[in-house]
Amino acid sequence: MNNRSYLIATSTVALLAMACFTLSPKGSAQAKRVFGSFYIPLFSAQKTAQTAGDYLTNQTTPRETLLRENKELKRQNEILELKLRHISILSRENRTLRQQLKMQPEPGWNPRLTRIVGRDPS
Repeated sequence: MNNRSYLIATSTVALLAMACFTLSPKGSAQAKRVFGSFYIPLFSAQKTAQTAGDYLTNQTTPRETLLRENKELKRQNEILELKLRHISILSRENRTLRQQLKMQPEPGWNPRLTRIVGRDPS
């Protein structure tokens, strides 16, 4: 192995690191903008490829498949609407029963902000 190339690479990285650490806040912001601008074409290319892939997938899907999926989604929507109507009827019934029995109203959802310290993996 050639140690000279490693020495040159290591010293170059060390000099760049020292230059970055000694930048003023204004210089640091400018450096971030310069280096950040290199990534914009990459993100744009990724988004273009993703959009083109989605477009091609949508264009090559057979009409029968789309009609079948549409029919299935409409059926699922009807089932969910029936369940929603049933739940609203039950909710109204619960409310009237609570009023008749003079019970306290159900407390609303009260979220609490917390910070997770750790998890039990088991």
